[in-house]
Amino acid sequence: IGDILYDDFTTSPNIISTTKPIGVVITTGRDVNYAIALQNASSTSTTQVYANSTSVTAPNYTTQGTILGDWEIPTIDLLQVAYYNKDKVNDTINRVGGMVLTGSYMATNKGSLSMSDGSTSTSGTALRTVIKLNPPAGMSYEYTYENCDGVVEGGIYHGKFTKCRPVQVGDYLTTDKKFAIHLDKSLINKAVGVVFDTEKRLAVARTAHSELVPWSSNNCDIPELENCTRENYKTCATDGRANTNILLAADGGCAGEMIAAKAANEYEDKNCTAEFCQKGKWFLPSMSELYSRFNVYQIEKTLKKIGYENTTSYGWYYYEWSSNDTGNGALAADSNSSIASIDKTKKDWETEYIRYDGTTENWYYYMQVRPVLAY
Repeated sequence: IGDILYDDFTTSPNIISTTKPIGVVITTGRDVNYAIALQNASSTSTTQVYANSTSVTAPNYTTQGTILGDWEIPTIDLLQVAYYNKDKVNDTINRVGGMVLTGSYMATNKGSLSMSDGSTSTSGTALRTVIKLNPPAGMSYEYTYENCDGVVEGGIYHGKFTKCRPVQVGDYLTTDKKFAIHLDKSLINKAVGVVFDTEKRLAVARTAHSELVPWSSNNCDIPELENCTRENYKTCATDGRANTNILLAADGGCAGEMIAAKAANEYEDKNCTAEFCQKGKWFLPSMSELYSRFNVYQIEKTLKKIGYENTTSYGWYYYEWSSNDTGNGALAADSNSSIASIDKTKKDWETEYIRYDGTTENWYYYMQVRPVLAY
């Protein structure tokens, strides 16, 4: 205890100028031993990485030589060990230029421990993460973000996980055509959408089109597009990509400019560096696809977690255009009401949340366009 952990995962009581110190050993003789970081975690000055905790979400300290998932929020037990050996641990932290342990530190299960007197409470003012020095016996760590076709989860050691589960609704899609749910800044910066349909392999865009727009510039039935109603939208013209292609082909015809379809088709995501998510790959979803998205709260929850909830530069707006036509106006859906009802009264989405009144006015209402992508 008190030895220096270096970025090559070796330990020594001595300062070694050719390697970088990243922590101080706080446990020995256990099945899994730990070192504690040299600094407090900070969301403003360090990279945010996934912590191995389901009860506390907080930024972690990351350093050269460590990888996604290495650093964890400590248990109360580990903080107590650090407290009992505080003088020795702080002496080493001070020798290598770190921030000595002082004040109250967060632990898993929303507990905390004071380094002043060893007392525990339910609130902490700082976070000092810990890192495993060795993997638990009998555990196999083989999955990484790069080699997993789904989402990595489970136990973590030095950037490798014990599980690779299938993609689920609510996972976010990255420009690498990979998937994640971890709040890791390096992955969030690659996010292009959130999965809402695993069978059709569809993801909704992180952001909406920058302006509210009408569906078209004129009201005219498009014969190539099947006419739908609020009663049959789940089975009527359910392929948003096909619908969008029909609308784009009809641009300049009797309905004038197909404004909503063009806005979706021309959507660009600043994080996208791959062909599959470039402009021209996005489309205006069908009502059936909107229904799939609005009725799973996890989608909006993930958008909020990664900083892209259902809001735009013009403020909150919930009515979204679909690619379905009635022959006498287009169909749109109210996402806010359906989201609000998910964990409450579970009202009838079909009758309460489709904005359709059977008049010719529908085509020129200014509503939101939130594009969809097939991955």
